[in-house]
Amino acid sequence: IHYRVDLFGRQLSGKGDYREERSGPIPKVRMDLKIPLGGDRMGTMVQVCDGRYLWTYRRLFDEKLTRVDMRRLAQALDSGSDRTVVSPLTCTIGMGGVAGLLRELRNHFAFEVVGQADLRGQRVWVLHGRWLPERLAAVMPDRKDAILRGDKVELGKLPGHLPERVLLFLGVEHLFPYRIEYRRPAAGRDEDSFQPLNTSDRPGVTMEFLWVSMNVPIRESDFEYRPGDIEVSDATESFLKRIEAETKRGAERVGP
Repeated sequence: IHYRVDLFGRQLSGKGDYREERSGPIPKVRMDLKIPLGGDRMGTMVQVCDGRYLWTYRRLFDEKLTRVDMRRLAQALDSGSDRTVVSPLTCTIGMGGVAGLLRELRNHFAFEVVGQADLRGQRVWVLHGRWLPERLAAVMPDRKDAILRGDKVELGKLPGHLPERVLLFLGVEHLFPYRIEYRRPAAGRDEDSFQPLNTSDRPGVTMEFLWVSMNVPIRESDFEYRPGDIEVSDATESFLKRIEAETKRGAERVGP
């Protein structure tokens, strides 16, 4: 897996390995990334979902380990309504694996096929995702009336961590998402001039899978995580509160 982030004037890129096993109700996931920090410094990010907890370890400019109780999170989402909101960037790949990530993208964006392309020798369908009006109104509350009327809005005013659009590159043979791009608008570009197959825009976040193998045995020990002596911060409650707040804003916007 290759991962690149270009947000808030900072650029980080990482390369590593990704494994996923869907043998239970909560997919088991492991992602190990190495992130160059300049000079001889090398950062690390590890996400492991063992079927119960999602562990996220970061050693970049500081060191941090968090844990989310995935069973509690799943129960909260199952007990919610169709209006339950999870931000497309809040939902990491560790929360539901590749399918879970695609599901959240589908809940926020309307996709259309714009053509085929060649991606590292792989033929792919290119899908262009635009914000669903009700989701866009939830993240731009000051423009919600205009959005719901169908008026054009300046997407460059979206919060800096949110994309203007999403591009999916699905393999023609297996429909696997070999590449996901979260795009931000280029400076001075009008919204209507956006061309999905034009790569001049720099994605804010890019995730790409290379050398993919499917339906192969994976060691059970790959999904075990032992935190050792580092302090663990339980992020379950704060994550649930964030979802609750986002869902409440959405319900207030839509009404009964």
